[in-house]
Amino acid sequence: MTAPGWGAMRRAAAWTHRGVRVPEHGGRTRPAGDRARGWCLAAVAAVAPACAWAAGTPAGTVIENVAEVSYRLDGVATRLASPVARFAVAELVEATVVATAPVQAIAPGDTGRVVGFRLVNLGNGPEAFRIELEPAAAGSTVALLPRTPALYVDSDGSGTWTPADLPYVTGAEPSLPPDGTLILFAVFDVPADAVDAARARVTLTARAVTGTGAPGTTVAAAGVGAR
Repeated sequence: MTAPGWGAMRRAAAWTHRGVRVPEHGGRTRPAGDRARGWCLAAVAAVAPACAWAAGTPAGTVIENVAEVSYRLDGVATRLASPVARFAVAELVEATVVATAPVQAIAPGDTGRVVGFRLVNLGNGPEAFRIELEPAAAGSTVALLPRTPALYVDSDGSGTWTPADLPYVTGAEPSLPPDGTLILFAVFDVPADAVDAARARVTLTARAVTGTGAPGTTVAAAGVGAR
């Protein structure tokens, strides 16, 4: 998923299971909000293409099938059953990410400006997402200055950036259950020499750890329920 600073929101695709194929929901884009007086910061959210089928049934659920046939031969009723066939539901990996405040007014020299993003796991299994942040996405006329660290997880569940929130750590991504939500905060400073009416766009991209790929891609032995 990608989310630029404030403004448009783009939603891409999702991911899934063992031999998973990647459905593309298309990059739906919503126009950025109106430019505020002075500086404008725009945030956009999008989801990197992923793979999947079968949302709704939990990934890994074992389904059993038995075929039966009944008939009469010479007046004798007979019923035959096939061996039990079992298969596990593959994981559907799909997510959405949106900016919580798509447009804000900013001023030269501002410090500690926060851009919030909401990531939701729409798949049928637990999934972690790698996050990438772009402080000067296409359409920017000024590049914001990321703090160190620049990205935080809403650890205390307050919905706002607080000292209790922990930095996002690549390689230690939290796993989200189906329908689970993760709030992220990107923190920036504004260059002091920025000119009036400049525009900054910040992009956040989330990629499923299970895998991503172009529509139609099959991913072998990946995700919950894989064989």
